[in-house]
Amino acid sequence: MNYFNYTKLHVTTFCILIITLFAQCKLVPSNPEQLHGLWVGVYAEYEPNFSLPVINEYRPDGTMTVKRLGDDAEVKNWSLNRNILTIDTIHSEMLILSQDTFVNKSNYRYLLRRVKDVPVEKDEGELRSFLQNTSWINGKRELHFDKEKIYTISEKGQSEIRCWNIEKYQDYAFLYQTGYPTDCTFTKGRLMQIMEAEGERLKLSVWNETDKYELIYTKKTAIENFDNLLKNSTFQRCSINGVASSGNIGETYEGGGNAIKNHFYDAYKTPKNTEGENGILILKFLANCIGETGEFTLTGMDLNYKAREFHPDISQQILDLAHTLDKWIPYEYKDQDYDNYKVINFRIINGQIKVII
Repeated sequence: MNYFNYTKLHVTTFCILIITLFAQCKLVPSNPEQLHGLWVGVYAEYEPNFSLPVINEYRPDGTMTVKRLGDDAEVKNWSLNRNILTIDTIHSEMLILSQDTFVNKSNYRYLLRRVKDVPVEKDEGELRSFLQNTSWINGKRELHFDKEKIYTISEKGQSEIRCWNIEKYQDYAFLYQTGYPTDCTFTKGRLMQIMEAEGERLKLSVWNETDKYELIYTKKTAIENFDNLLKNSTFQRCSINGVASSGNIGETYEGGGNAIKNHFYDAYKTPKNTEGENGILILKFLANCIGETGEFTLTGMDLNYKAREFHPDISQQILDLAHTLDKWIPYEYKDQDYDNYKVINFRIINGQIKVII
């Protein structure tokens, strides 16, 4: 590449960068009035699955209310100077501020969306009575409520059980999920605004990190038997807020690491015609906060650490044996049990398990 073309390329790249930065800056006006009103936390950058269950009200007098679901409200001071948002003494950079979306960043990036101006007359008790022991459908989506639990089925047929609760702020109503099937006091998240709850209709405004949309559910004639839904539920994480890392997996299994190794050494049978099957199999899975396991994956490498597939009689047998490990101890931190990733490495020589790490 000659000097002229090289310089031209760099000038073009620089211009594109300036245009991009200018476009981004235009999204962040210095007018604080755009921030006035109610906003709902949706997303925190440091954990993509983490929902930010908070309602912020920014008032023109420079005060604001921060209301985390289930907690008391806090009053703070705020100011917006160009693209710097200050809440009390904490500064963050405002990256986007539009009519219904703002993104700010301090150590991490946070996304909030403006509350829909659709007040609901029913109080929290009336809304709970309206939803309790009912089933709702929107296309392939389903919601089933009992007194404490909400059983959801997504468009893709994925099912999940959480606890549910209702909270009102001013005249606006919010449905949110907490906990998991056996504990309703665990983390809060997945906030939806209730826009209508009358007769046979339930209208929700749903936010996530990439989209915002409204769903209208109609009441099903037959109420689902929640006990059966609970029994037939698939594996699910307990935490809405991500997964902890506990280090040595032997610390979270009855009998320790030797019990895990012996489980495989004793039960694994070397398949026939697997000479030359050499390498490493990496087993990853999740043990949730009540000792159940799921989300199993198995990755193979040869002895030079290049990707390879193993004979199915080897890989499937290891997966089957992993599913029968049933003495997991929930990972505990500060008196709270958490979901926890597990990793077990198998060194395979001629189809035999030689080393487990």
